Amino acid sequence: MYGNDNNENIDYFYRQQKDLFIKWFIACWERMDKPDLLKPIYLVAHDNSERAYDLQNSGWVQR
Repeated sequence: MYGNDNNENIDYFYRQQKDLFIKWFIACWERMDKPDLLKPIYLVAHDNSERAYDLQNSGWVQR
């Protein structure tokens, strides 16, 4: 009943949820009035330490 397909469905749901949240956060960030920021700001999913989204330069970077 609870085989590999269920785990794949959960993994798929989690990836979709994470992608949706990151897109939403970036869209909100881009609409914000931001003062000149001196330090870099990155958005990182807690389970992905290899990539981060550089909010100031609007792009993915390797960590």
